[in-house]
Amino acid sequence: MKGKVIVSWSGGKDSALALYELHKNKNYEIVALLTTKTDDVTPAKAGVQSEKTGFPLLRPCSGQVSRE
Repeated sequence: MKGKVIVSWSGGKDSALALYELHKNKNYEIVALLTTKTDDVTPAKAGVQSEKTGFPLLRPCSGQVSRE
């Protein structure tokens, strides 16, 4: 059984590498990206990144769950 994970997403290379490694590992199912950053990652940029990866973006600080 695959473990379901939400990947912490800052929009930087470290979170991209974590997403890549988890995506390669067949023991996990990525269900969403989670961002709590509001300064470096603009909503539009995070939305584009979410769209490109194919995973929904969770933004608890804004109260939004989106698939922009």
